[in-house]
Amino acid sequence: MAGETDLGRWLRACAEVGRLLGDTEPDGEDYDSIANQALEAAGASLALVLLPVGEQHHRIAGASGKAASLLRGQVFATPPTLGADPAGTGEPAPVGVRAGHHIAEALEAAGETALTSRPGLVDWLARAQLLVAGLGQDTGRDRFLVLARPPDAAGFADVDLQLAGLLAAQVEQAIGRAHIRQLHEQLAVFAERDRIARDLHDIVIQRLFAAGLGVRALAGHLEDAASRARAEEITGELDATIGELRDTIYALRHSVGEREQLGTAIVRAVRAACEPLPFTPRLRLGGPLDAIEDERTTANLLAVITEALSNAVRHAHATRISISVTVDEDELRLRVKDNGHGFSGPTLRSGLANMDRRAAELGGTCHVGSNRRGTRVQWTVPVR
Repeated sequence: MAGETDLGRWLRACAEVGRLLGDTEPDGEDYDSIANQALEAAGASLALVLLPVGEQHHRIAGASGKAASLLRGQVFATPPTLGADPAGTGEPAPVGVRAGHHIAEALEAAGETALTSRPGLVDWLARAQLLVAGLGQDTGRDRFLVLARPPDAAGFADVDLQLAGLLAAQVEQAIGRAHIRQLHEQLAVFAERDRIARDLHDIVIQRLFAAGLGVRALAGHLEDAASRARAEEITGELDATIGELRDTIYALRHSVGEREQLGTAIVRAVRAACEPLPFTPRLRLGGPLDAIEDERTTANLLAVITEALSNAVRHAHATRISISVTVDEDELRLRVKDNGHGFSGPTLRSGLANMDRRAAELGGTCHVGSNRRGTRVQWTVPVR
């Protein structure tokens, strides 16, 4: 706005960023908006929002000003001076030509054609005056707001340093509020899961158990052998259902945290592998699967599930497939069974060798049996 002071521009930018984000974590176009507000407030020529990617790289998630469309989305190795704080105050500081030079070198090393075709842009950034402010952390690594002025322009004033910190605090607070809201939502989900688990245990299982006792008592009064056999089958089915419900209750009560639960990952792997089938395979999960946190074990298990099902889907011409994944105190067991054509000889040797190797690496075993009535895979490994 005409006649607006530097302080006025910064305060307006901070208010606008606060209004824009509310209690949501910035994403997508929000980063461009943050960069644009900071650009106008500081009277800069270029503003960038940098987010960490992996352990040693940053991505330009938002950009405004000089060549913003070329820079937006670029990924480059994180310069060692990016987060430098010469005064040790924790406040934003003009990092200076050295950091600008390092950013320019990192962008140039990324080898993006759009940038290398504009050597003047890289040279300008290498000599530009920079202000770098932290915008909080993502996966334990810092996000940054970078403001750049031409080499021959006036340097950043104290008001720019102080108010850039205020704007950064607005972003950090929005991220913090978003995380708190997500935690509240997760707590609500966990509370609902706990309620469902209690109802299943206290009401549904008790009724099934009573029904099982009733059927068993009735079987003693049946004279027909076929009827008694059928009553025993029903009793067995009820017992199996009770066992499955207990496993479900365990999963409901232990599904916490943001890490994908193993049970969920298994369902996803089975669904993906069996997508071409015209029927739905039978899946049974038993025991405290979600308590397994060893990444080697879970990664190998999911790979073996995919391999075994891939063989069944592509080669067996089966009409029924059953998958069982169970765990007790010291052993994880995977069973995959189909009623397909089976195989003989080395037709699937490569895939079977992979399953054998994965079991052996974990100190377990893999047994595969196949004939004209189908194939059975049993993969067993110890759990820690």
